[in-house]
Amino acid sequence: MKKILFCVALFLFLVPRTWAQILDDSTKQVYSAKTTLYFQESDLKLRPVDTTLTNIHHYTASQRTRYLSQDLGVFCTPVRPLFYQSPSRIGTRLGLDTYSLYAFSSAEMRYFDTKSPFLQARYVQGILGDQSIDIFFTRSIKKAWNIGLHYVRENSNRQYGTTSPRDPQADLIRFCAPVRYEGKKKRYLALFHFSTLNHQGHETGGATSAAGKTNDSIFIPRFSQAILKSTPRSWQTQNTLYLYQQYRVDSAFTVFTRWKAYWQRDNYTERDTSNHAFYPIENFEPSVRYYYRYPNIGEDIRYRDYAQESGIKGKWKGFVYEAFLRSRYFVYSSSHDGDSLQTPRNGGFVNYTVVDFPRVSRTEVFLEGSLAYQTRKGYGVRLGAAYQPTGDYVLHGEWRTKIFKVAGKSMLYSPALVEQRMLSNFVFWNNVFRRTLSNEVMGEAELAGKGWSFQPAFRYVLLTNYIYQTRLTPMQETGILQLIQPSLRFAGQARRIHFNSQTHYTLRTGADVLRLPALTGFGQVYCEDCFFRKKMQSQIGIEWQYRSAYLADAYAPYTKLFYLQDTLEVPAYIVADVFFNFRIKNLRGFFKLGYANQLPNSGYLVAPVYPAMRRQLTFGFDWMFFD
Repeated sequence: MKKILFCVALFLFLVPRTWAQILDDSTKQVYSAKTTLYFQESDLKLRPVDTTLTNIHHYTASQRTRYLSQDLGVFCTPVRPLFYQSPSRIGTRLGLDTYSLYAFSSAEMRYFDTKSPFLQARYVQGILGDQSIDIFFTRSIKKAWNIGLHYVRENSNRQYGTTSPRDPQADLIRFCAPVRYEGKKKRYLALFHFSTLNHQGHETGGATSAAGKTNDSIFIPRFSQAILKSTPRSWQTQNTLYLYQQYRVDSAFTVFTRWKAYWQRDNYTERDTSNHAFYPIENFEPSVRYYYRYPNIGEDIRYRDYAQESGIKGKWKGFVYEAFLRSRYFVYSSSHDGDSLQTPRNGGFVNYTVVDFPRVSRTEVFLEGSLAYQTRKGYGVRLGAAYQPTGDYVLHGEWRTKIFKVAGKSMLYSPALVEQRMLSNFVFWNNVFRRTLSNEVMGEAELAGKGWSFQPAFRYVLLTNYIYQTRLTPMQETGILQLIQPSLRFAGQARRIHFNSQTHYTLRTGADVLRLPALTGFGQVYCEDCFFRKKMQSQIGIEWQYRSAYLADAYAPYTKLFYLQDTLEVPAYIVADVFFNFRIKNLRGFFKLGYANQLPNSGYLVAPVYPAMRRQLTFGFDWMFFD
């Protein structure tokens, strides 16, 4: 932390004196959000920075998805989408994605075009230990160059099963440095960024009631205890180097390349022999059972991926096209600490040498493209495809009008690497799975009137050869699975009162291997500028989330995977938060009472045996400096 702040301070000190704020002839400040613009690679459209109050009190990954995700109930813990999602691209992937929502995304990276130096500082603090420090700085060097620095530090404390007042739960650091260069006449454009994520989890395995207490006692901190003693550590790092270049001949023809290098490492360490019963004991060979090796248990997974894309794109008379060739080379390996496990034999233990998996490396080639047509009246159609010669493919299309949109997607994709093979002190598998076939159809409409909007939507998913995780090994369901998911969004306004909500219903058919809550909901009601209207902009209101009971997937910290379980149904719950958001000039802030409806000695679960966050008062400030 100190090193990062020192680098930022040094960077600010060494900049030219031209950074000084520029005033117009009336000595009035001329820089603001309107002169601080950014774009993303996907469309290259300049847009101002967000200065609104909308959901500024949402600081966790789960809150930013409007609770359509599953985590372990506490800030900075592993998180994944609640509903089924097909992979973003075809081809081999690693499959350890429970921290991906915390990492900077190359697709969503912001590249700035500023008229003045811009600094944004955000601080969030919860009285029970949630903390987030977010500092972003960017400046333009002349007109062609812009450089940015973005540093985030987030951490949380354990809420149940604690041994001290400030037992750490998770600690996360992420950093990125985006760079933009634009040549003369705006023909050449280069976008570069480096990003890193370092997440350390202090694993508890969940909570259990103290001896002699009822099961509900896990929601009472003094009567709950962590399942794992001495807190094993899990660790994941992600590092990305990314470069995009394009040369625009004219609007109809642009040549571009993308280059990306990605490294990920996952590690898990265990040093306490009293945790023996928590871990699975896996058969490495038929009729022979092996136990993990103490006292030094260490799991290590390493993955490297290098990708190169080259292609063309352009716009011509309402048509937008893109076509490119993508190649990638990856290396994957998994191992454990030590070269022997122990097997019970003849009343004693005999060391057995385990041969680590040879690393997996492969080169893959893909052909991808898309074509879209947009009319001036808001009608449009888009088609896209990607193909891998070894068998993977994806076809997708979309048709939209002013009122409704219909989309479809068919995808045949390979199993993830961690679904195919893993070697560790706790689990072992070497699977040969078929590719999964996913077919989706989606539709939505928007009906709007004065002060209200109504958005019904529908999603249908058909899956074949779906792969799911169990406690011991991944499995594949060869039968057909179907998901039918209608949903409804509503937003309205009556003078200063605003209301918005969304509800999702899920119906499943087929084998019971893809478990989802039948009903989920989220809503907000708030009053805008009801107080101190002459002094500040404000919102005061309440929001709630609801999830029906279901057999939620459990979490295995030693593999960083959620898995199917049949022993504990997560009860239905409704959680209400009260919030007050405000803005005074360039300063935004919030105060929020989370889980305001918590009753004494009660709580709720998002994942089995992991009690979610207790009632907590949280405050945050976001300050923007435009000169």
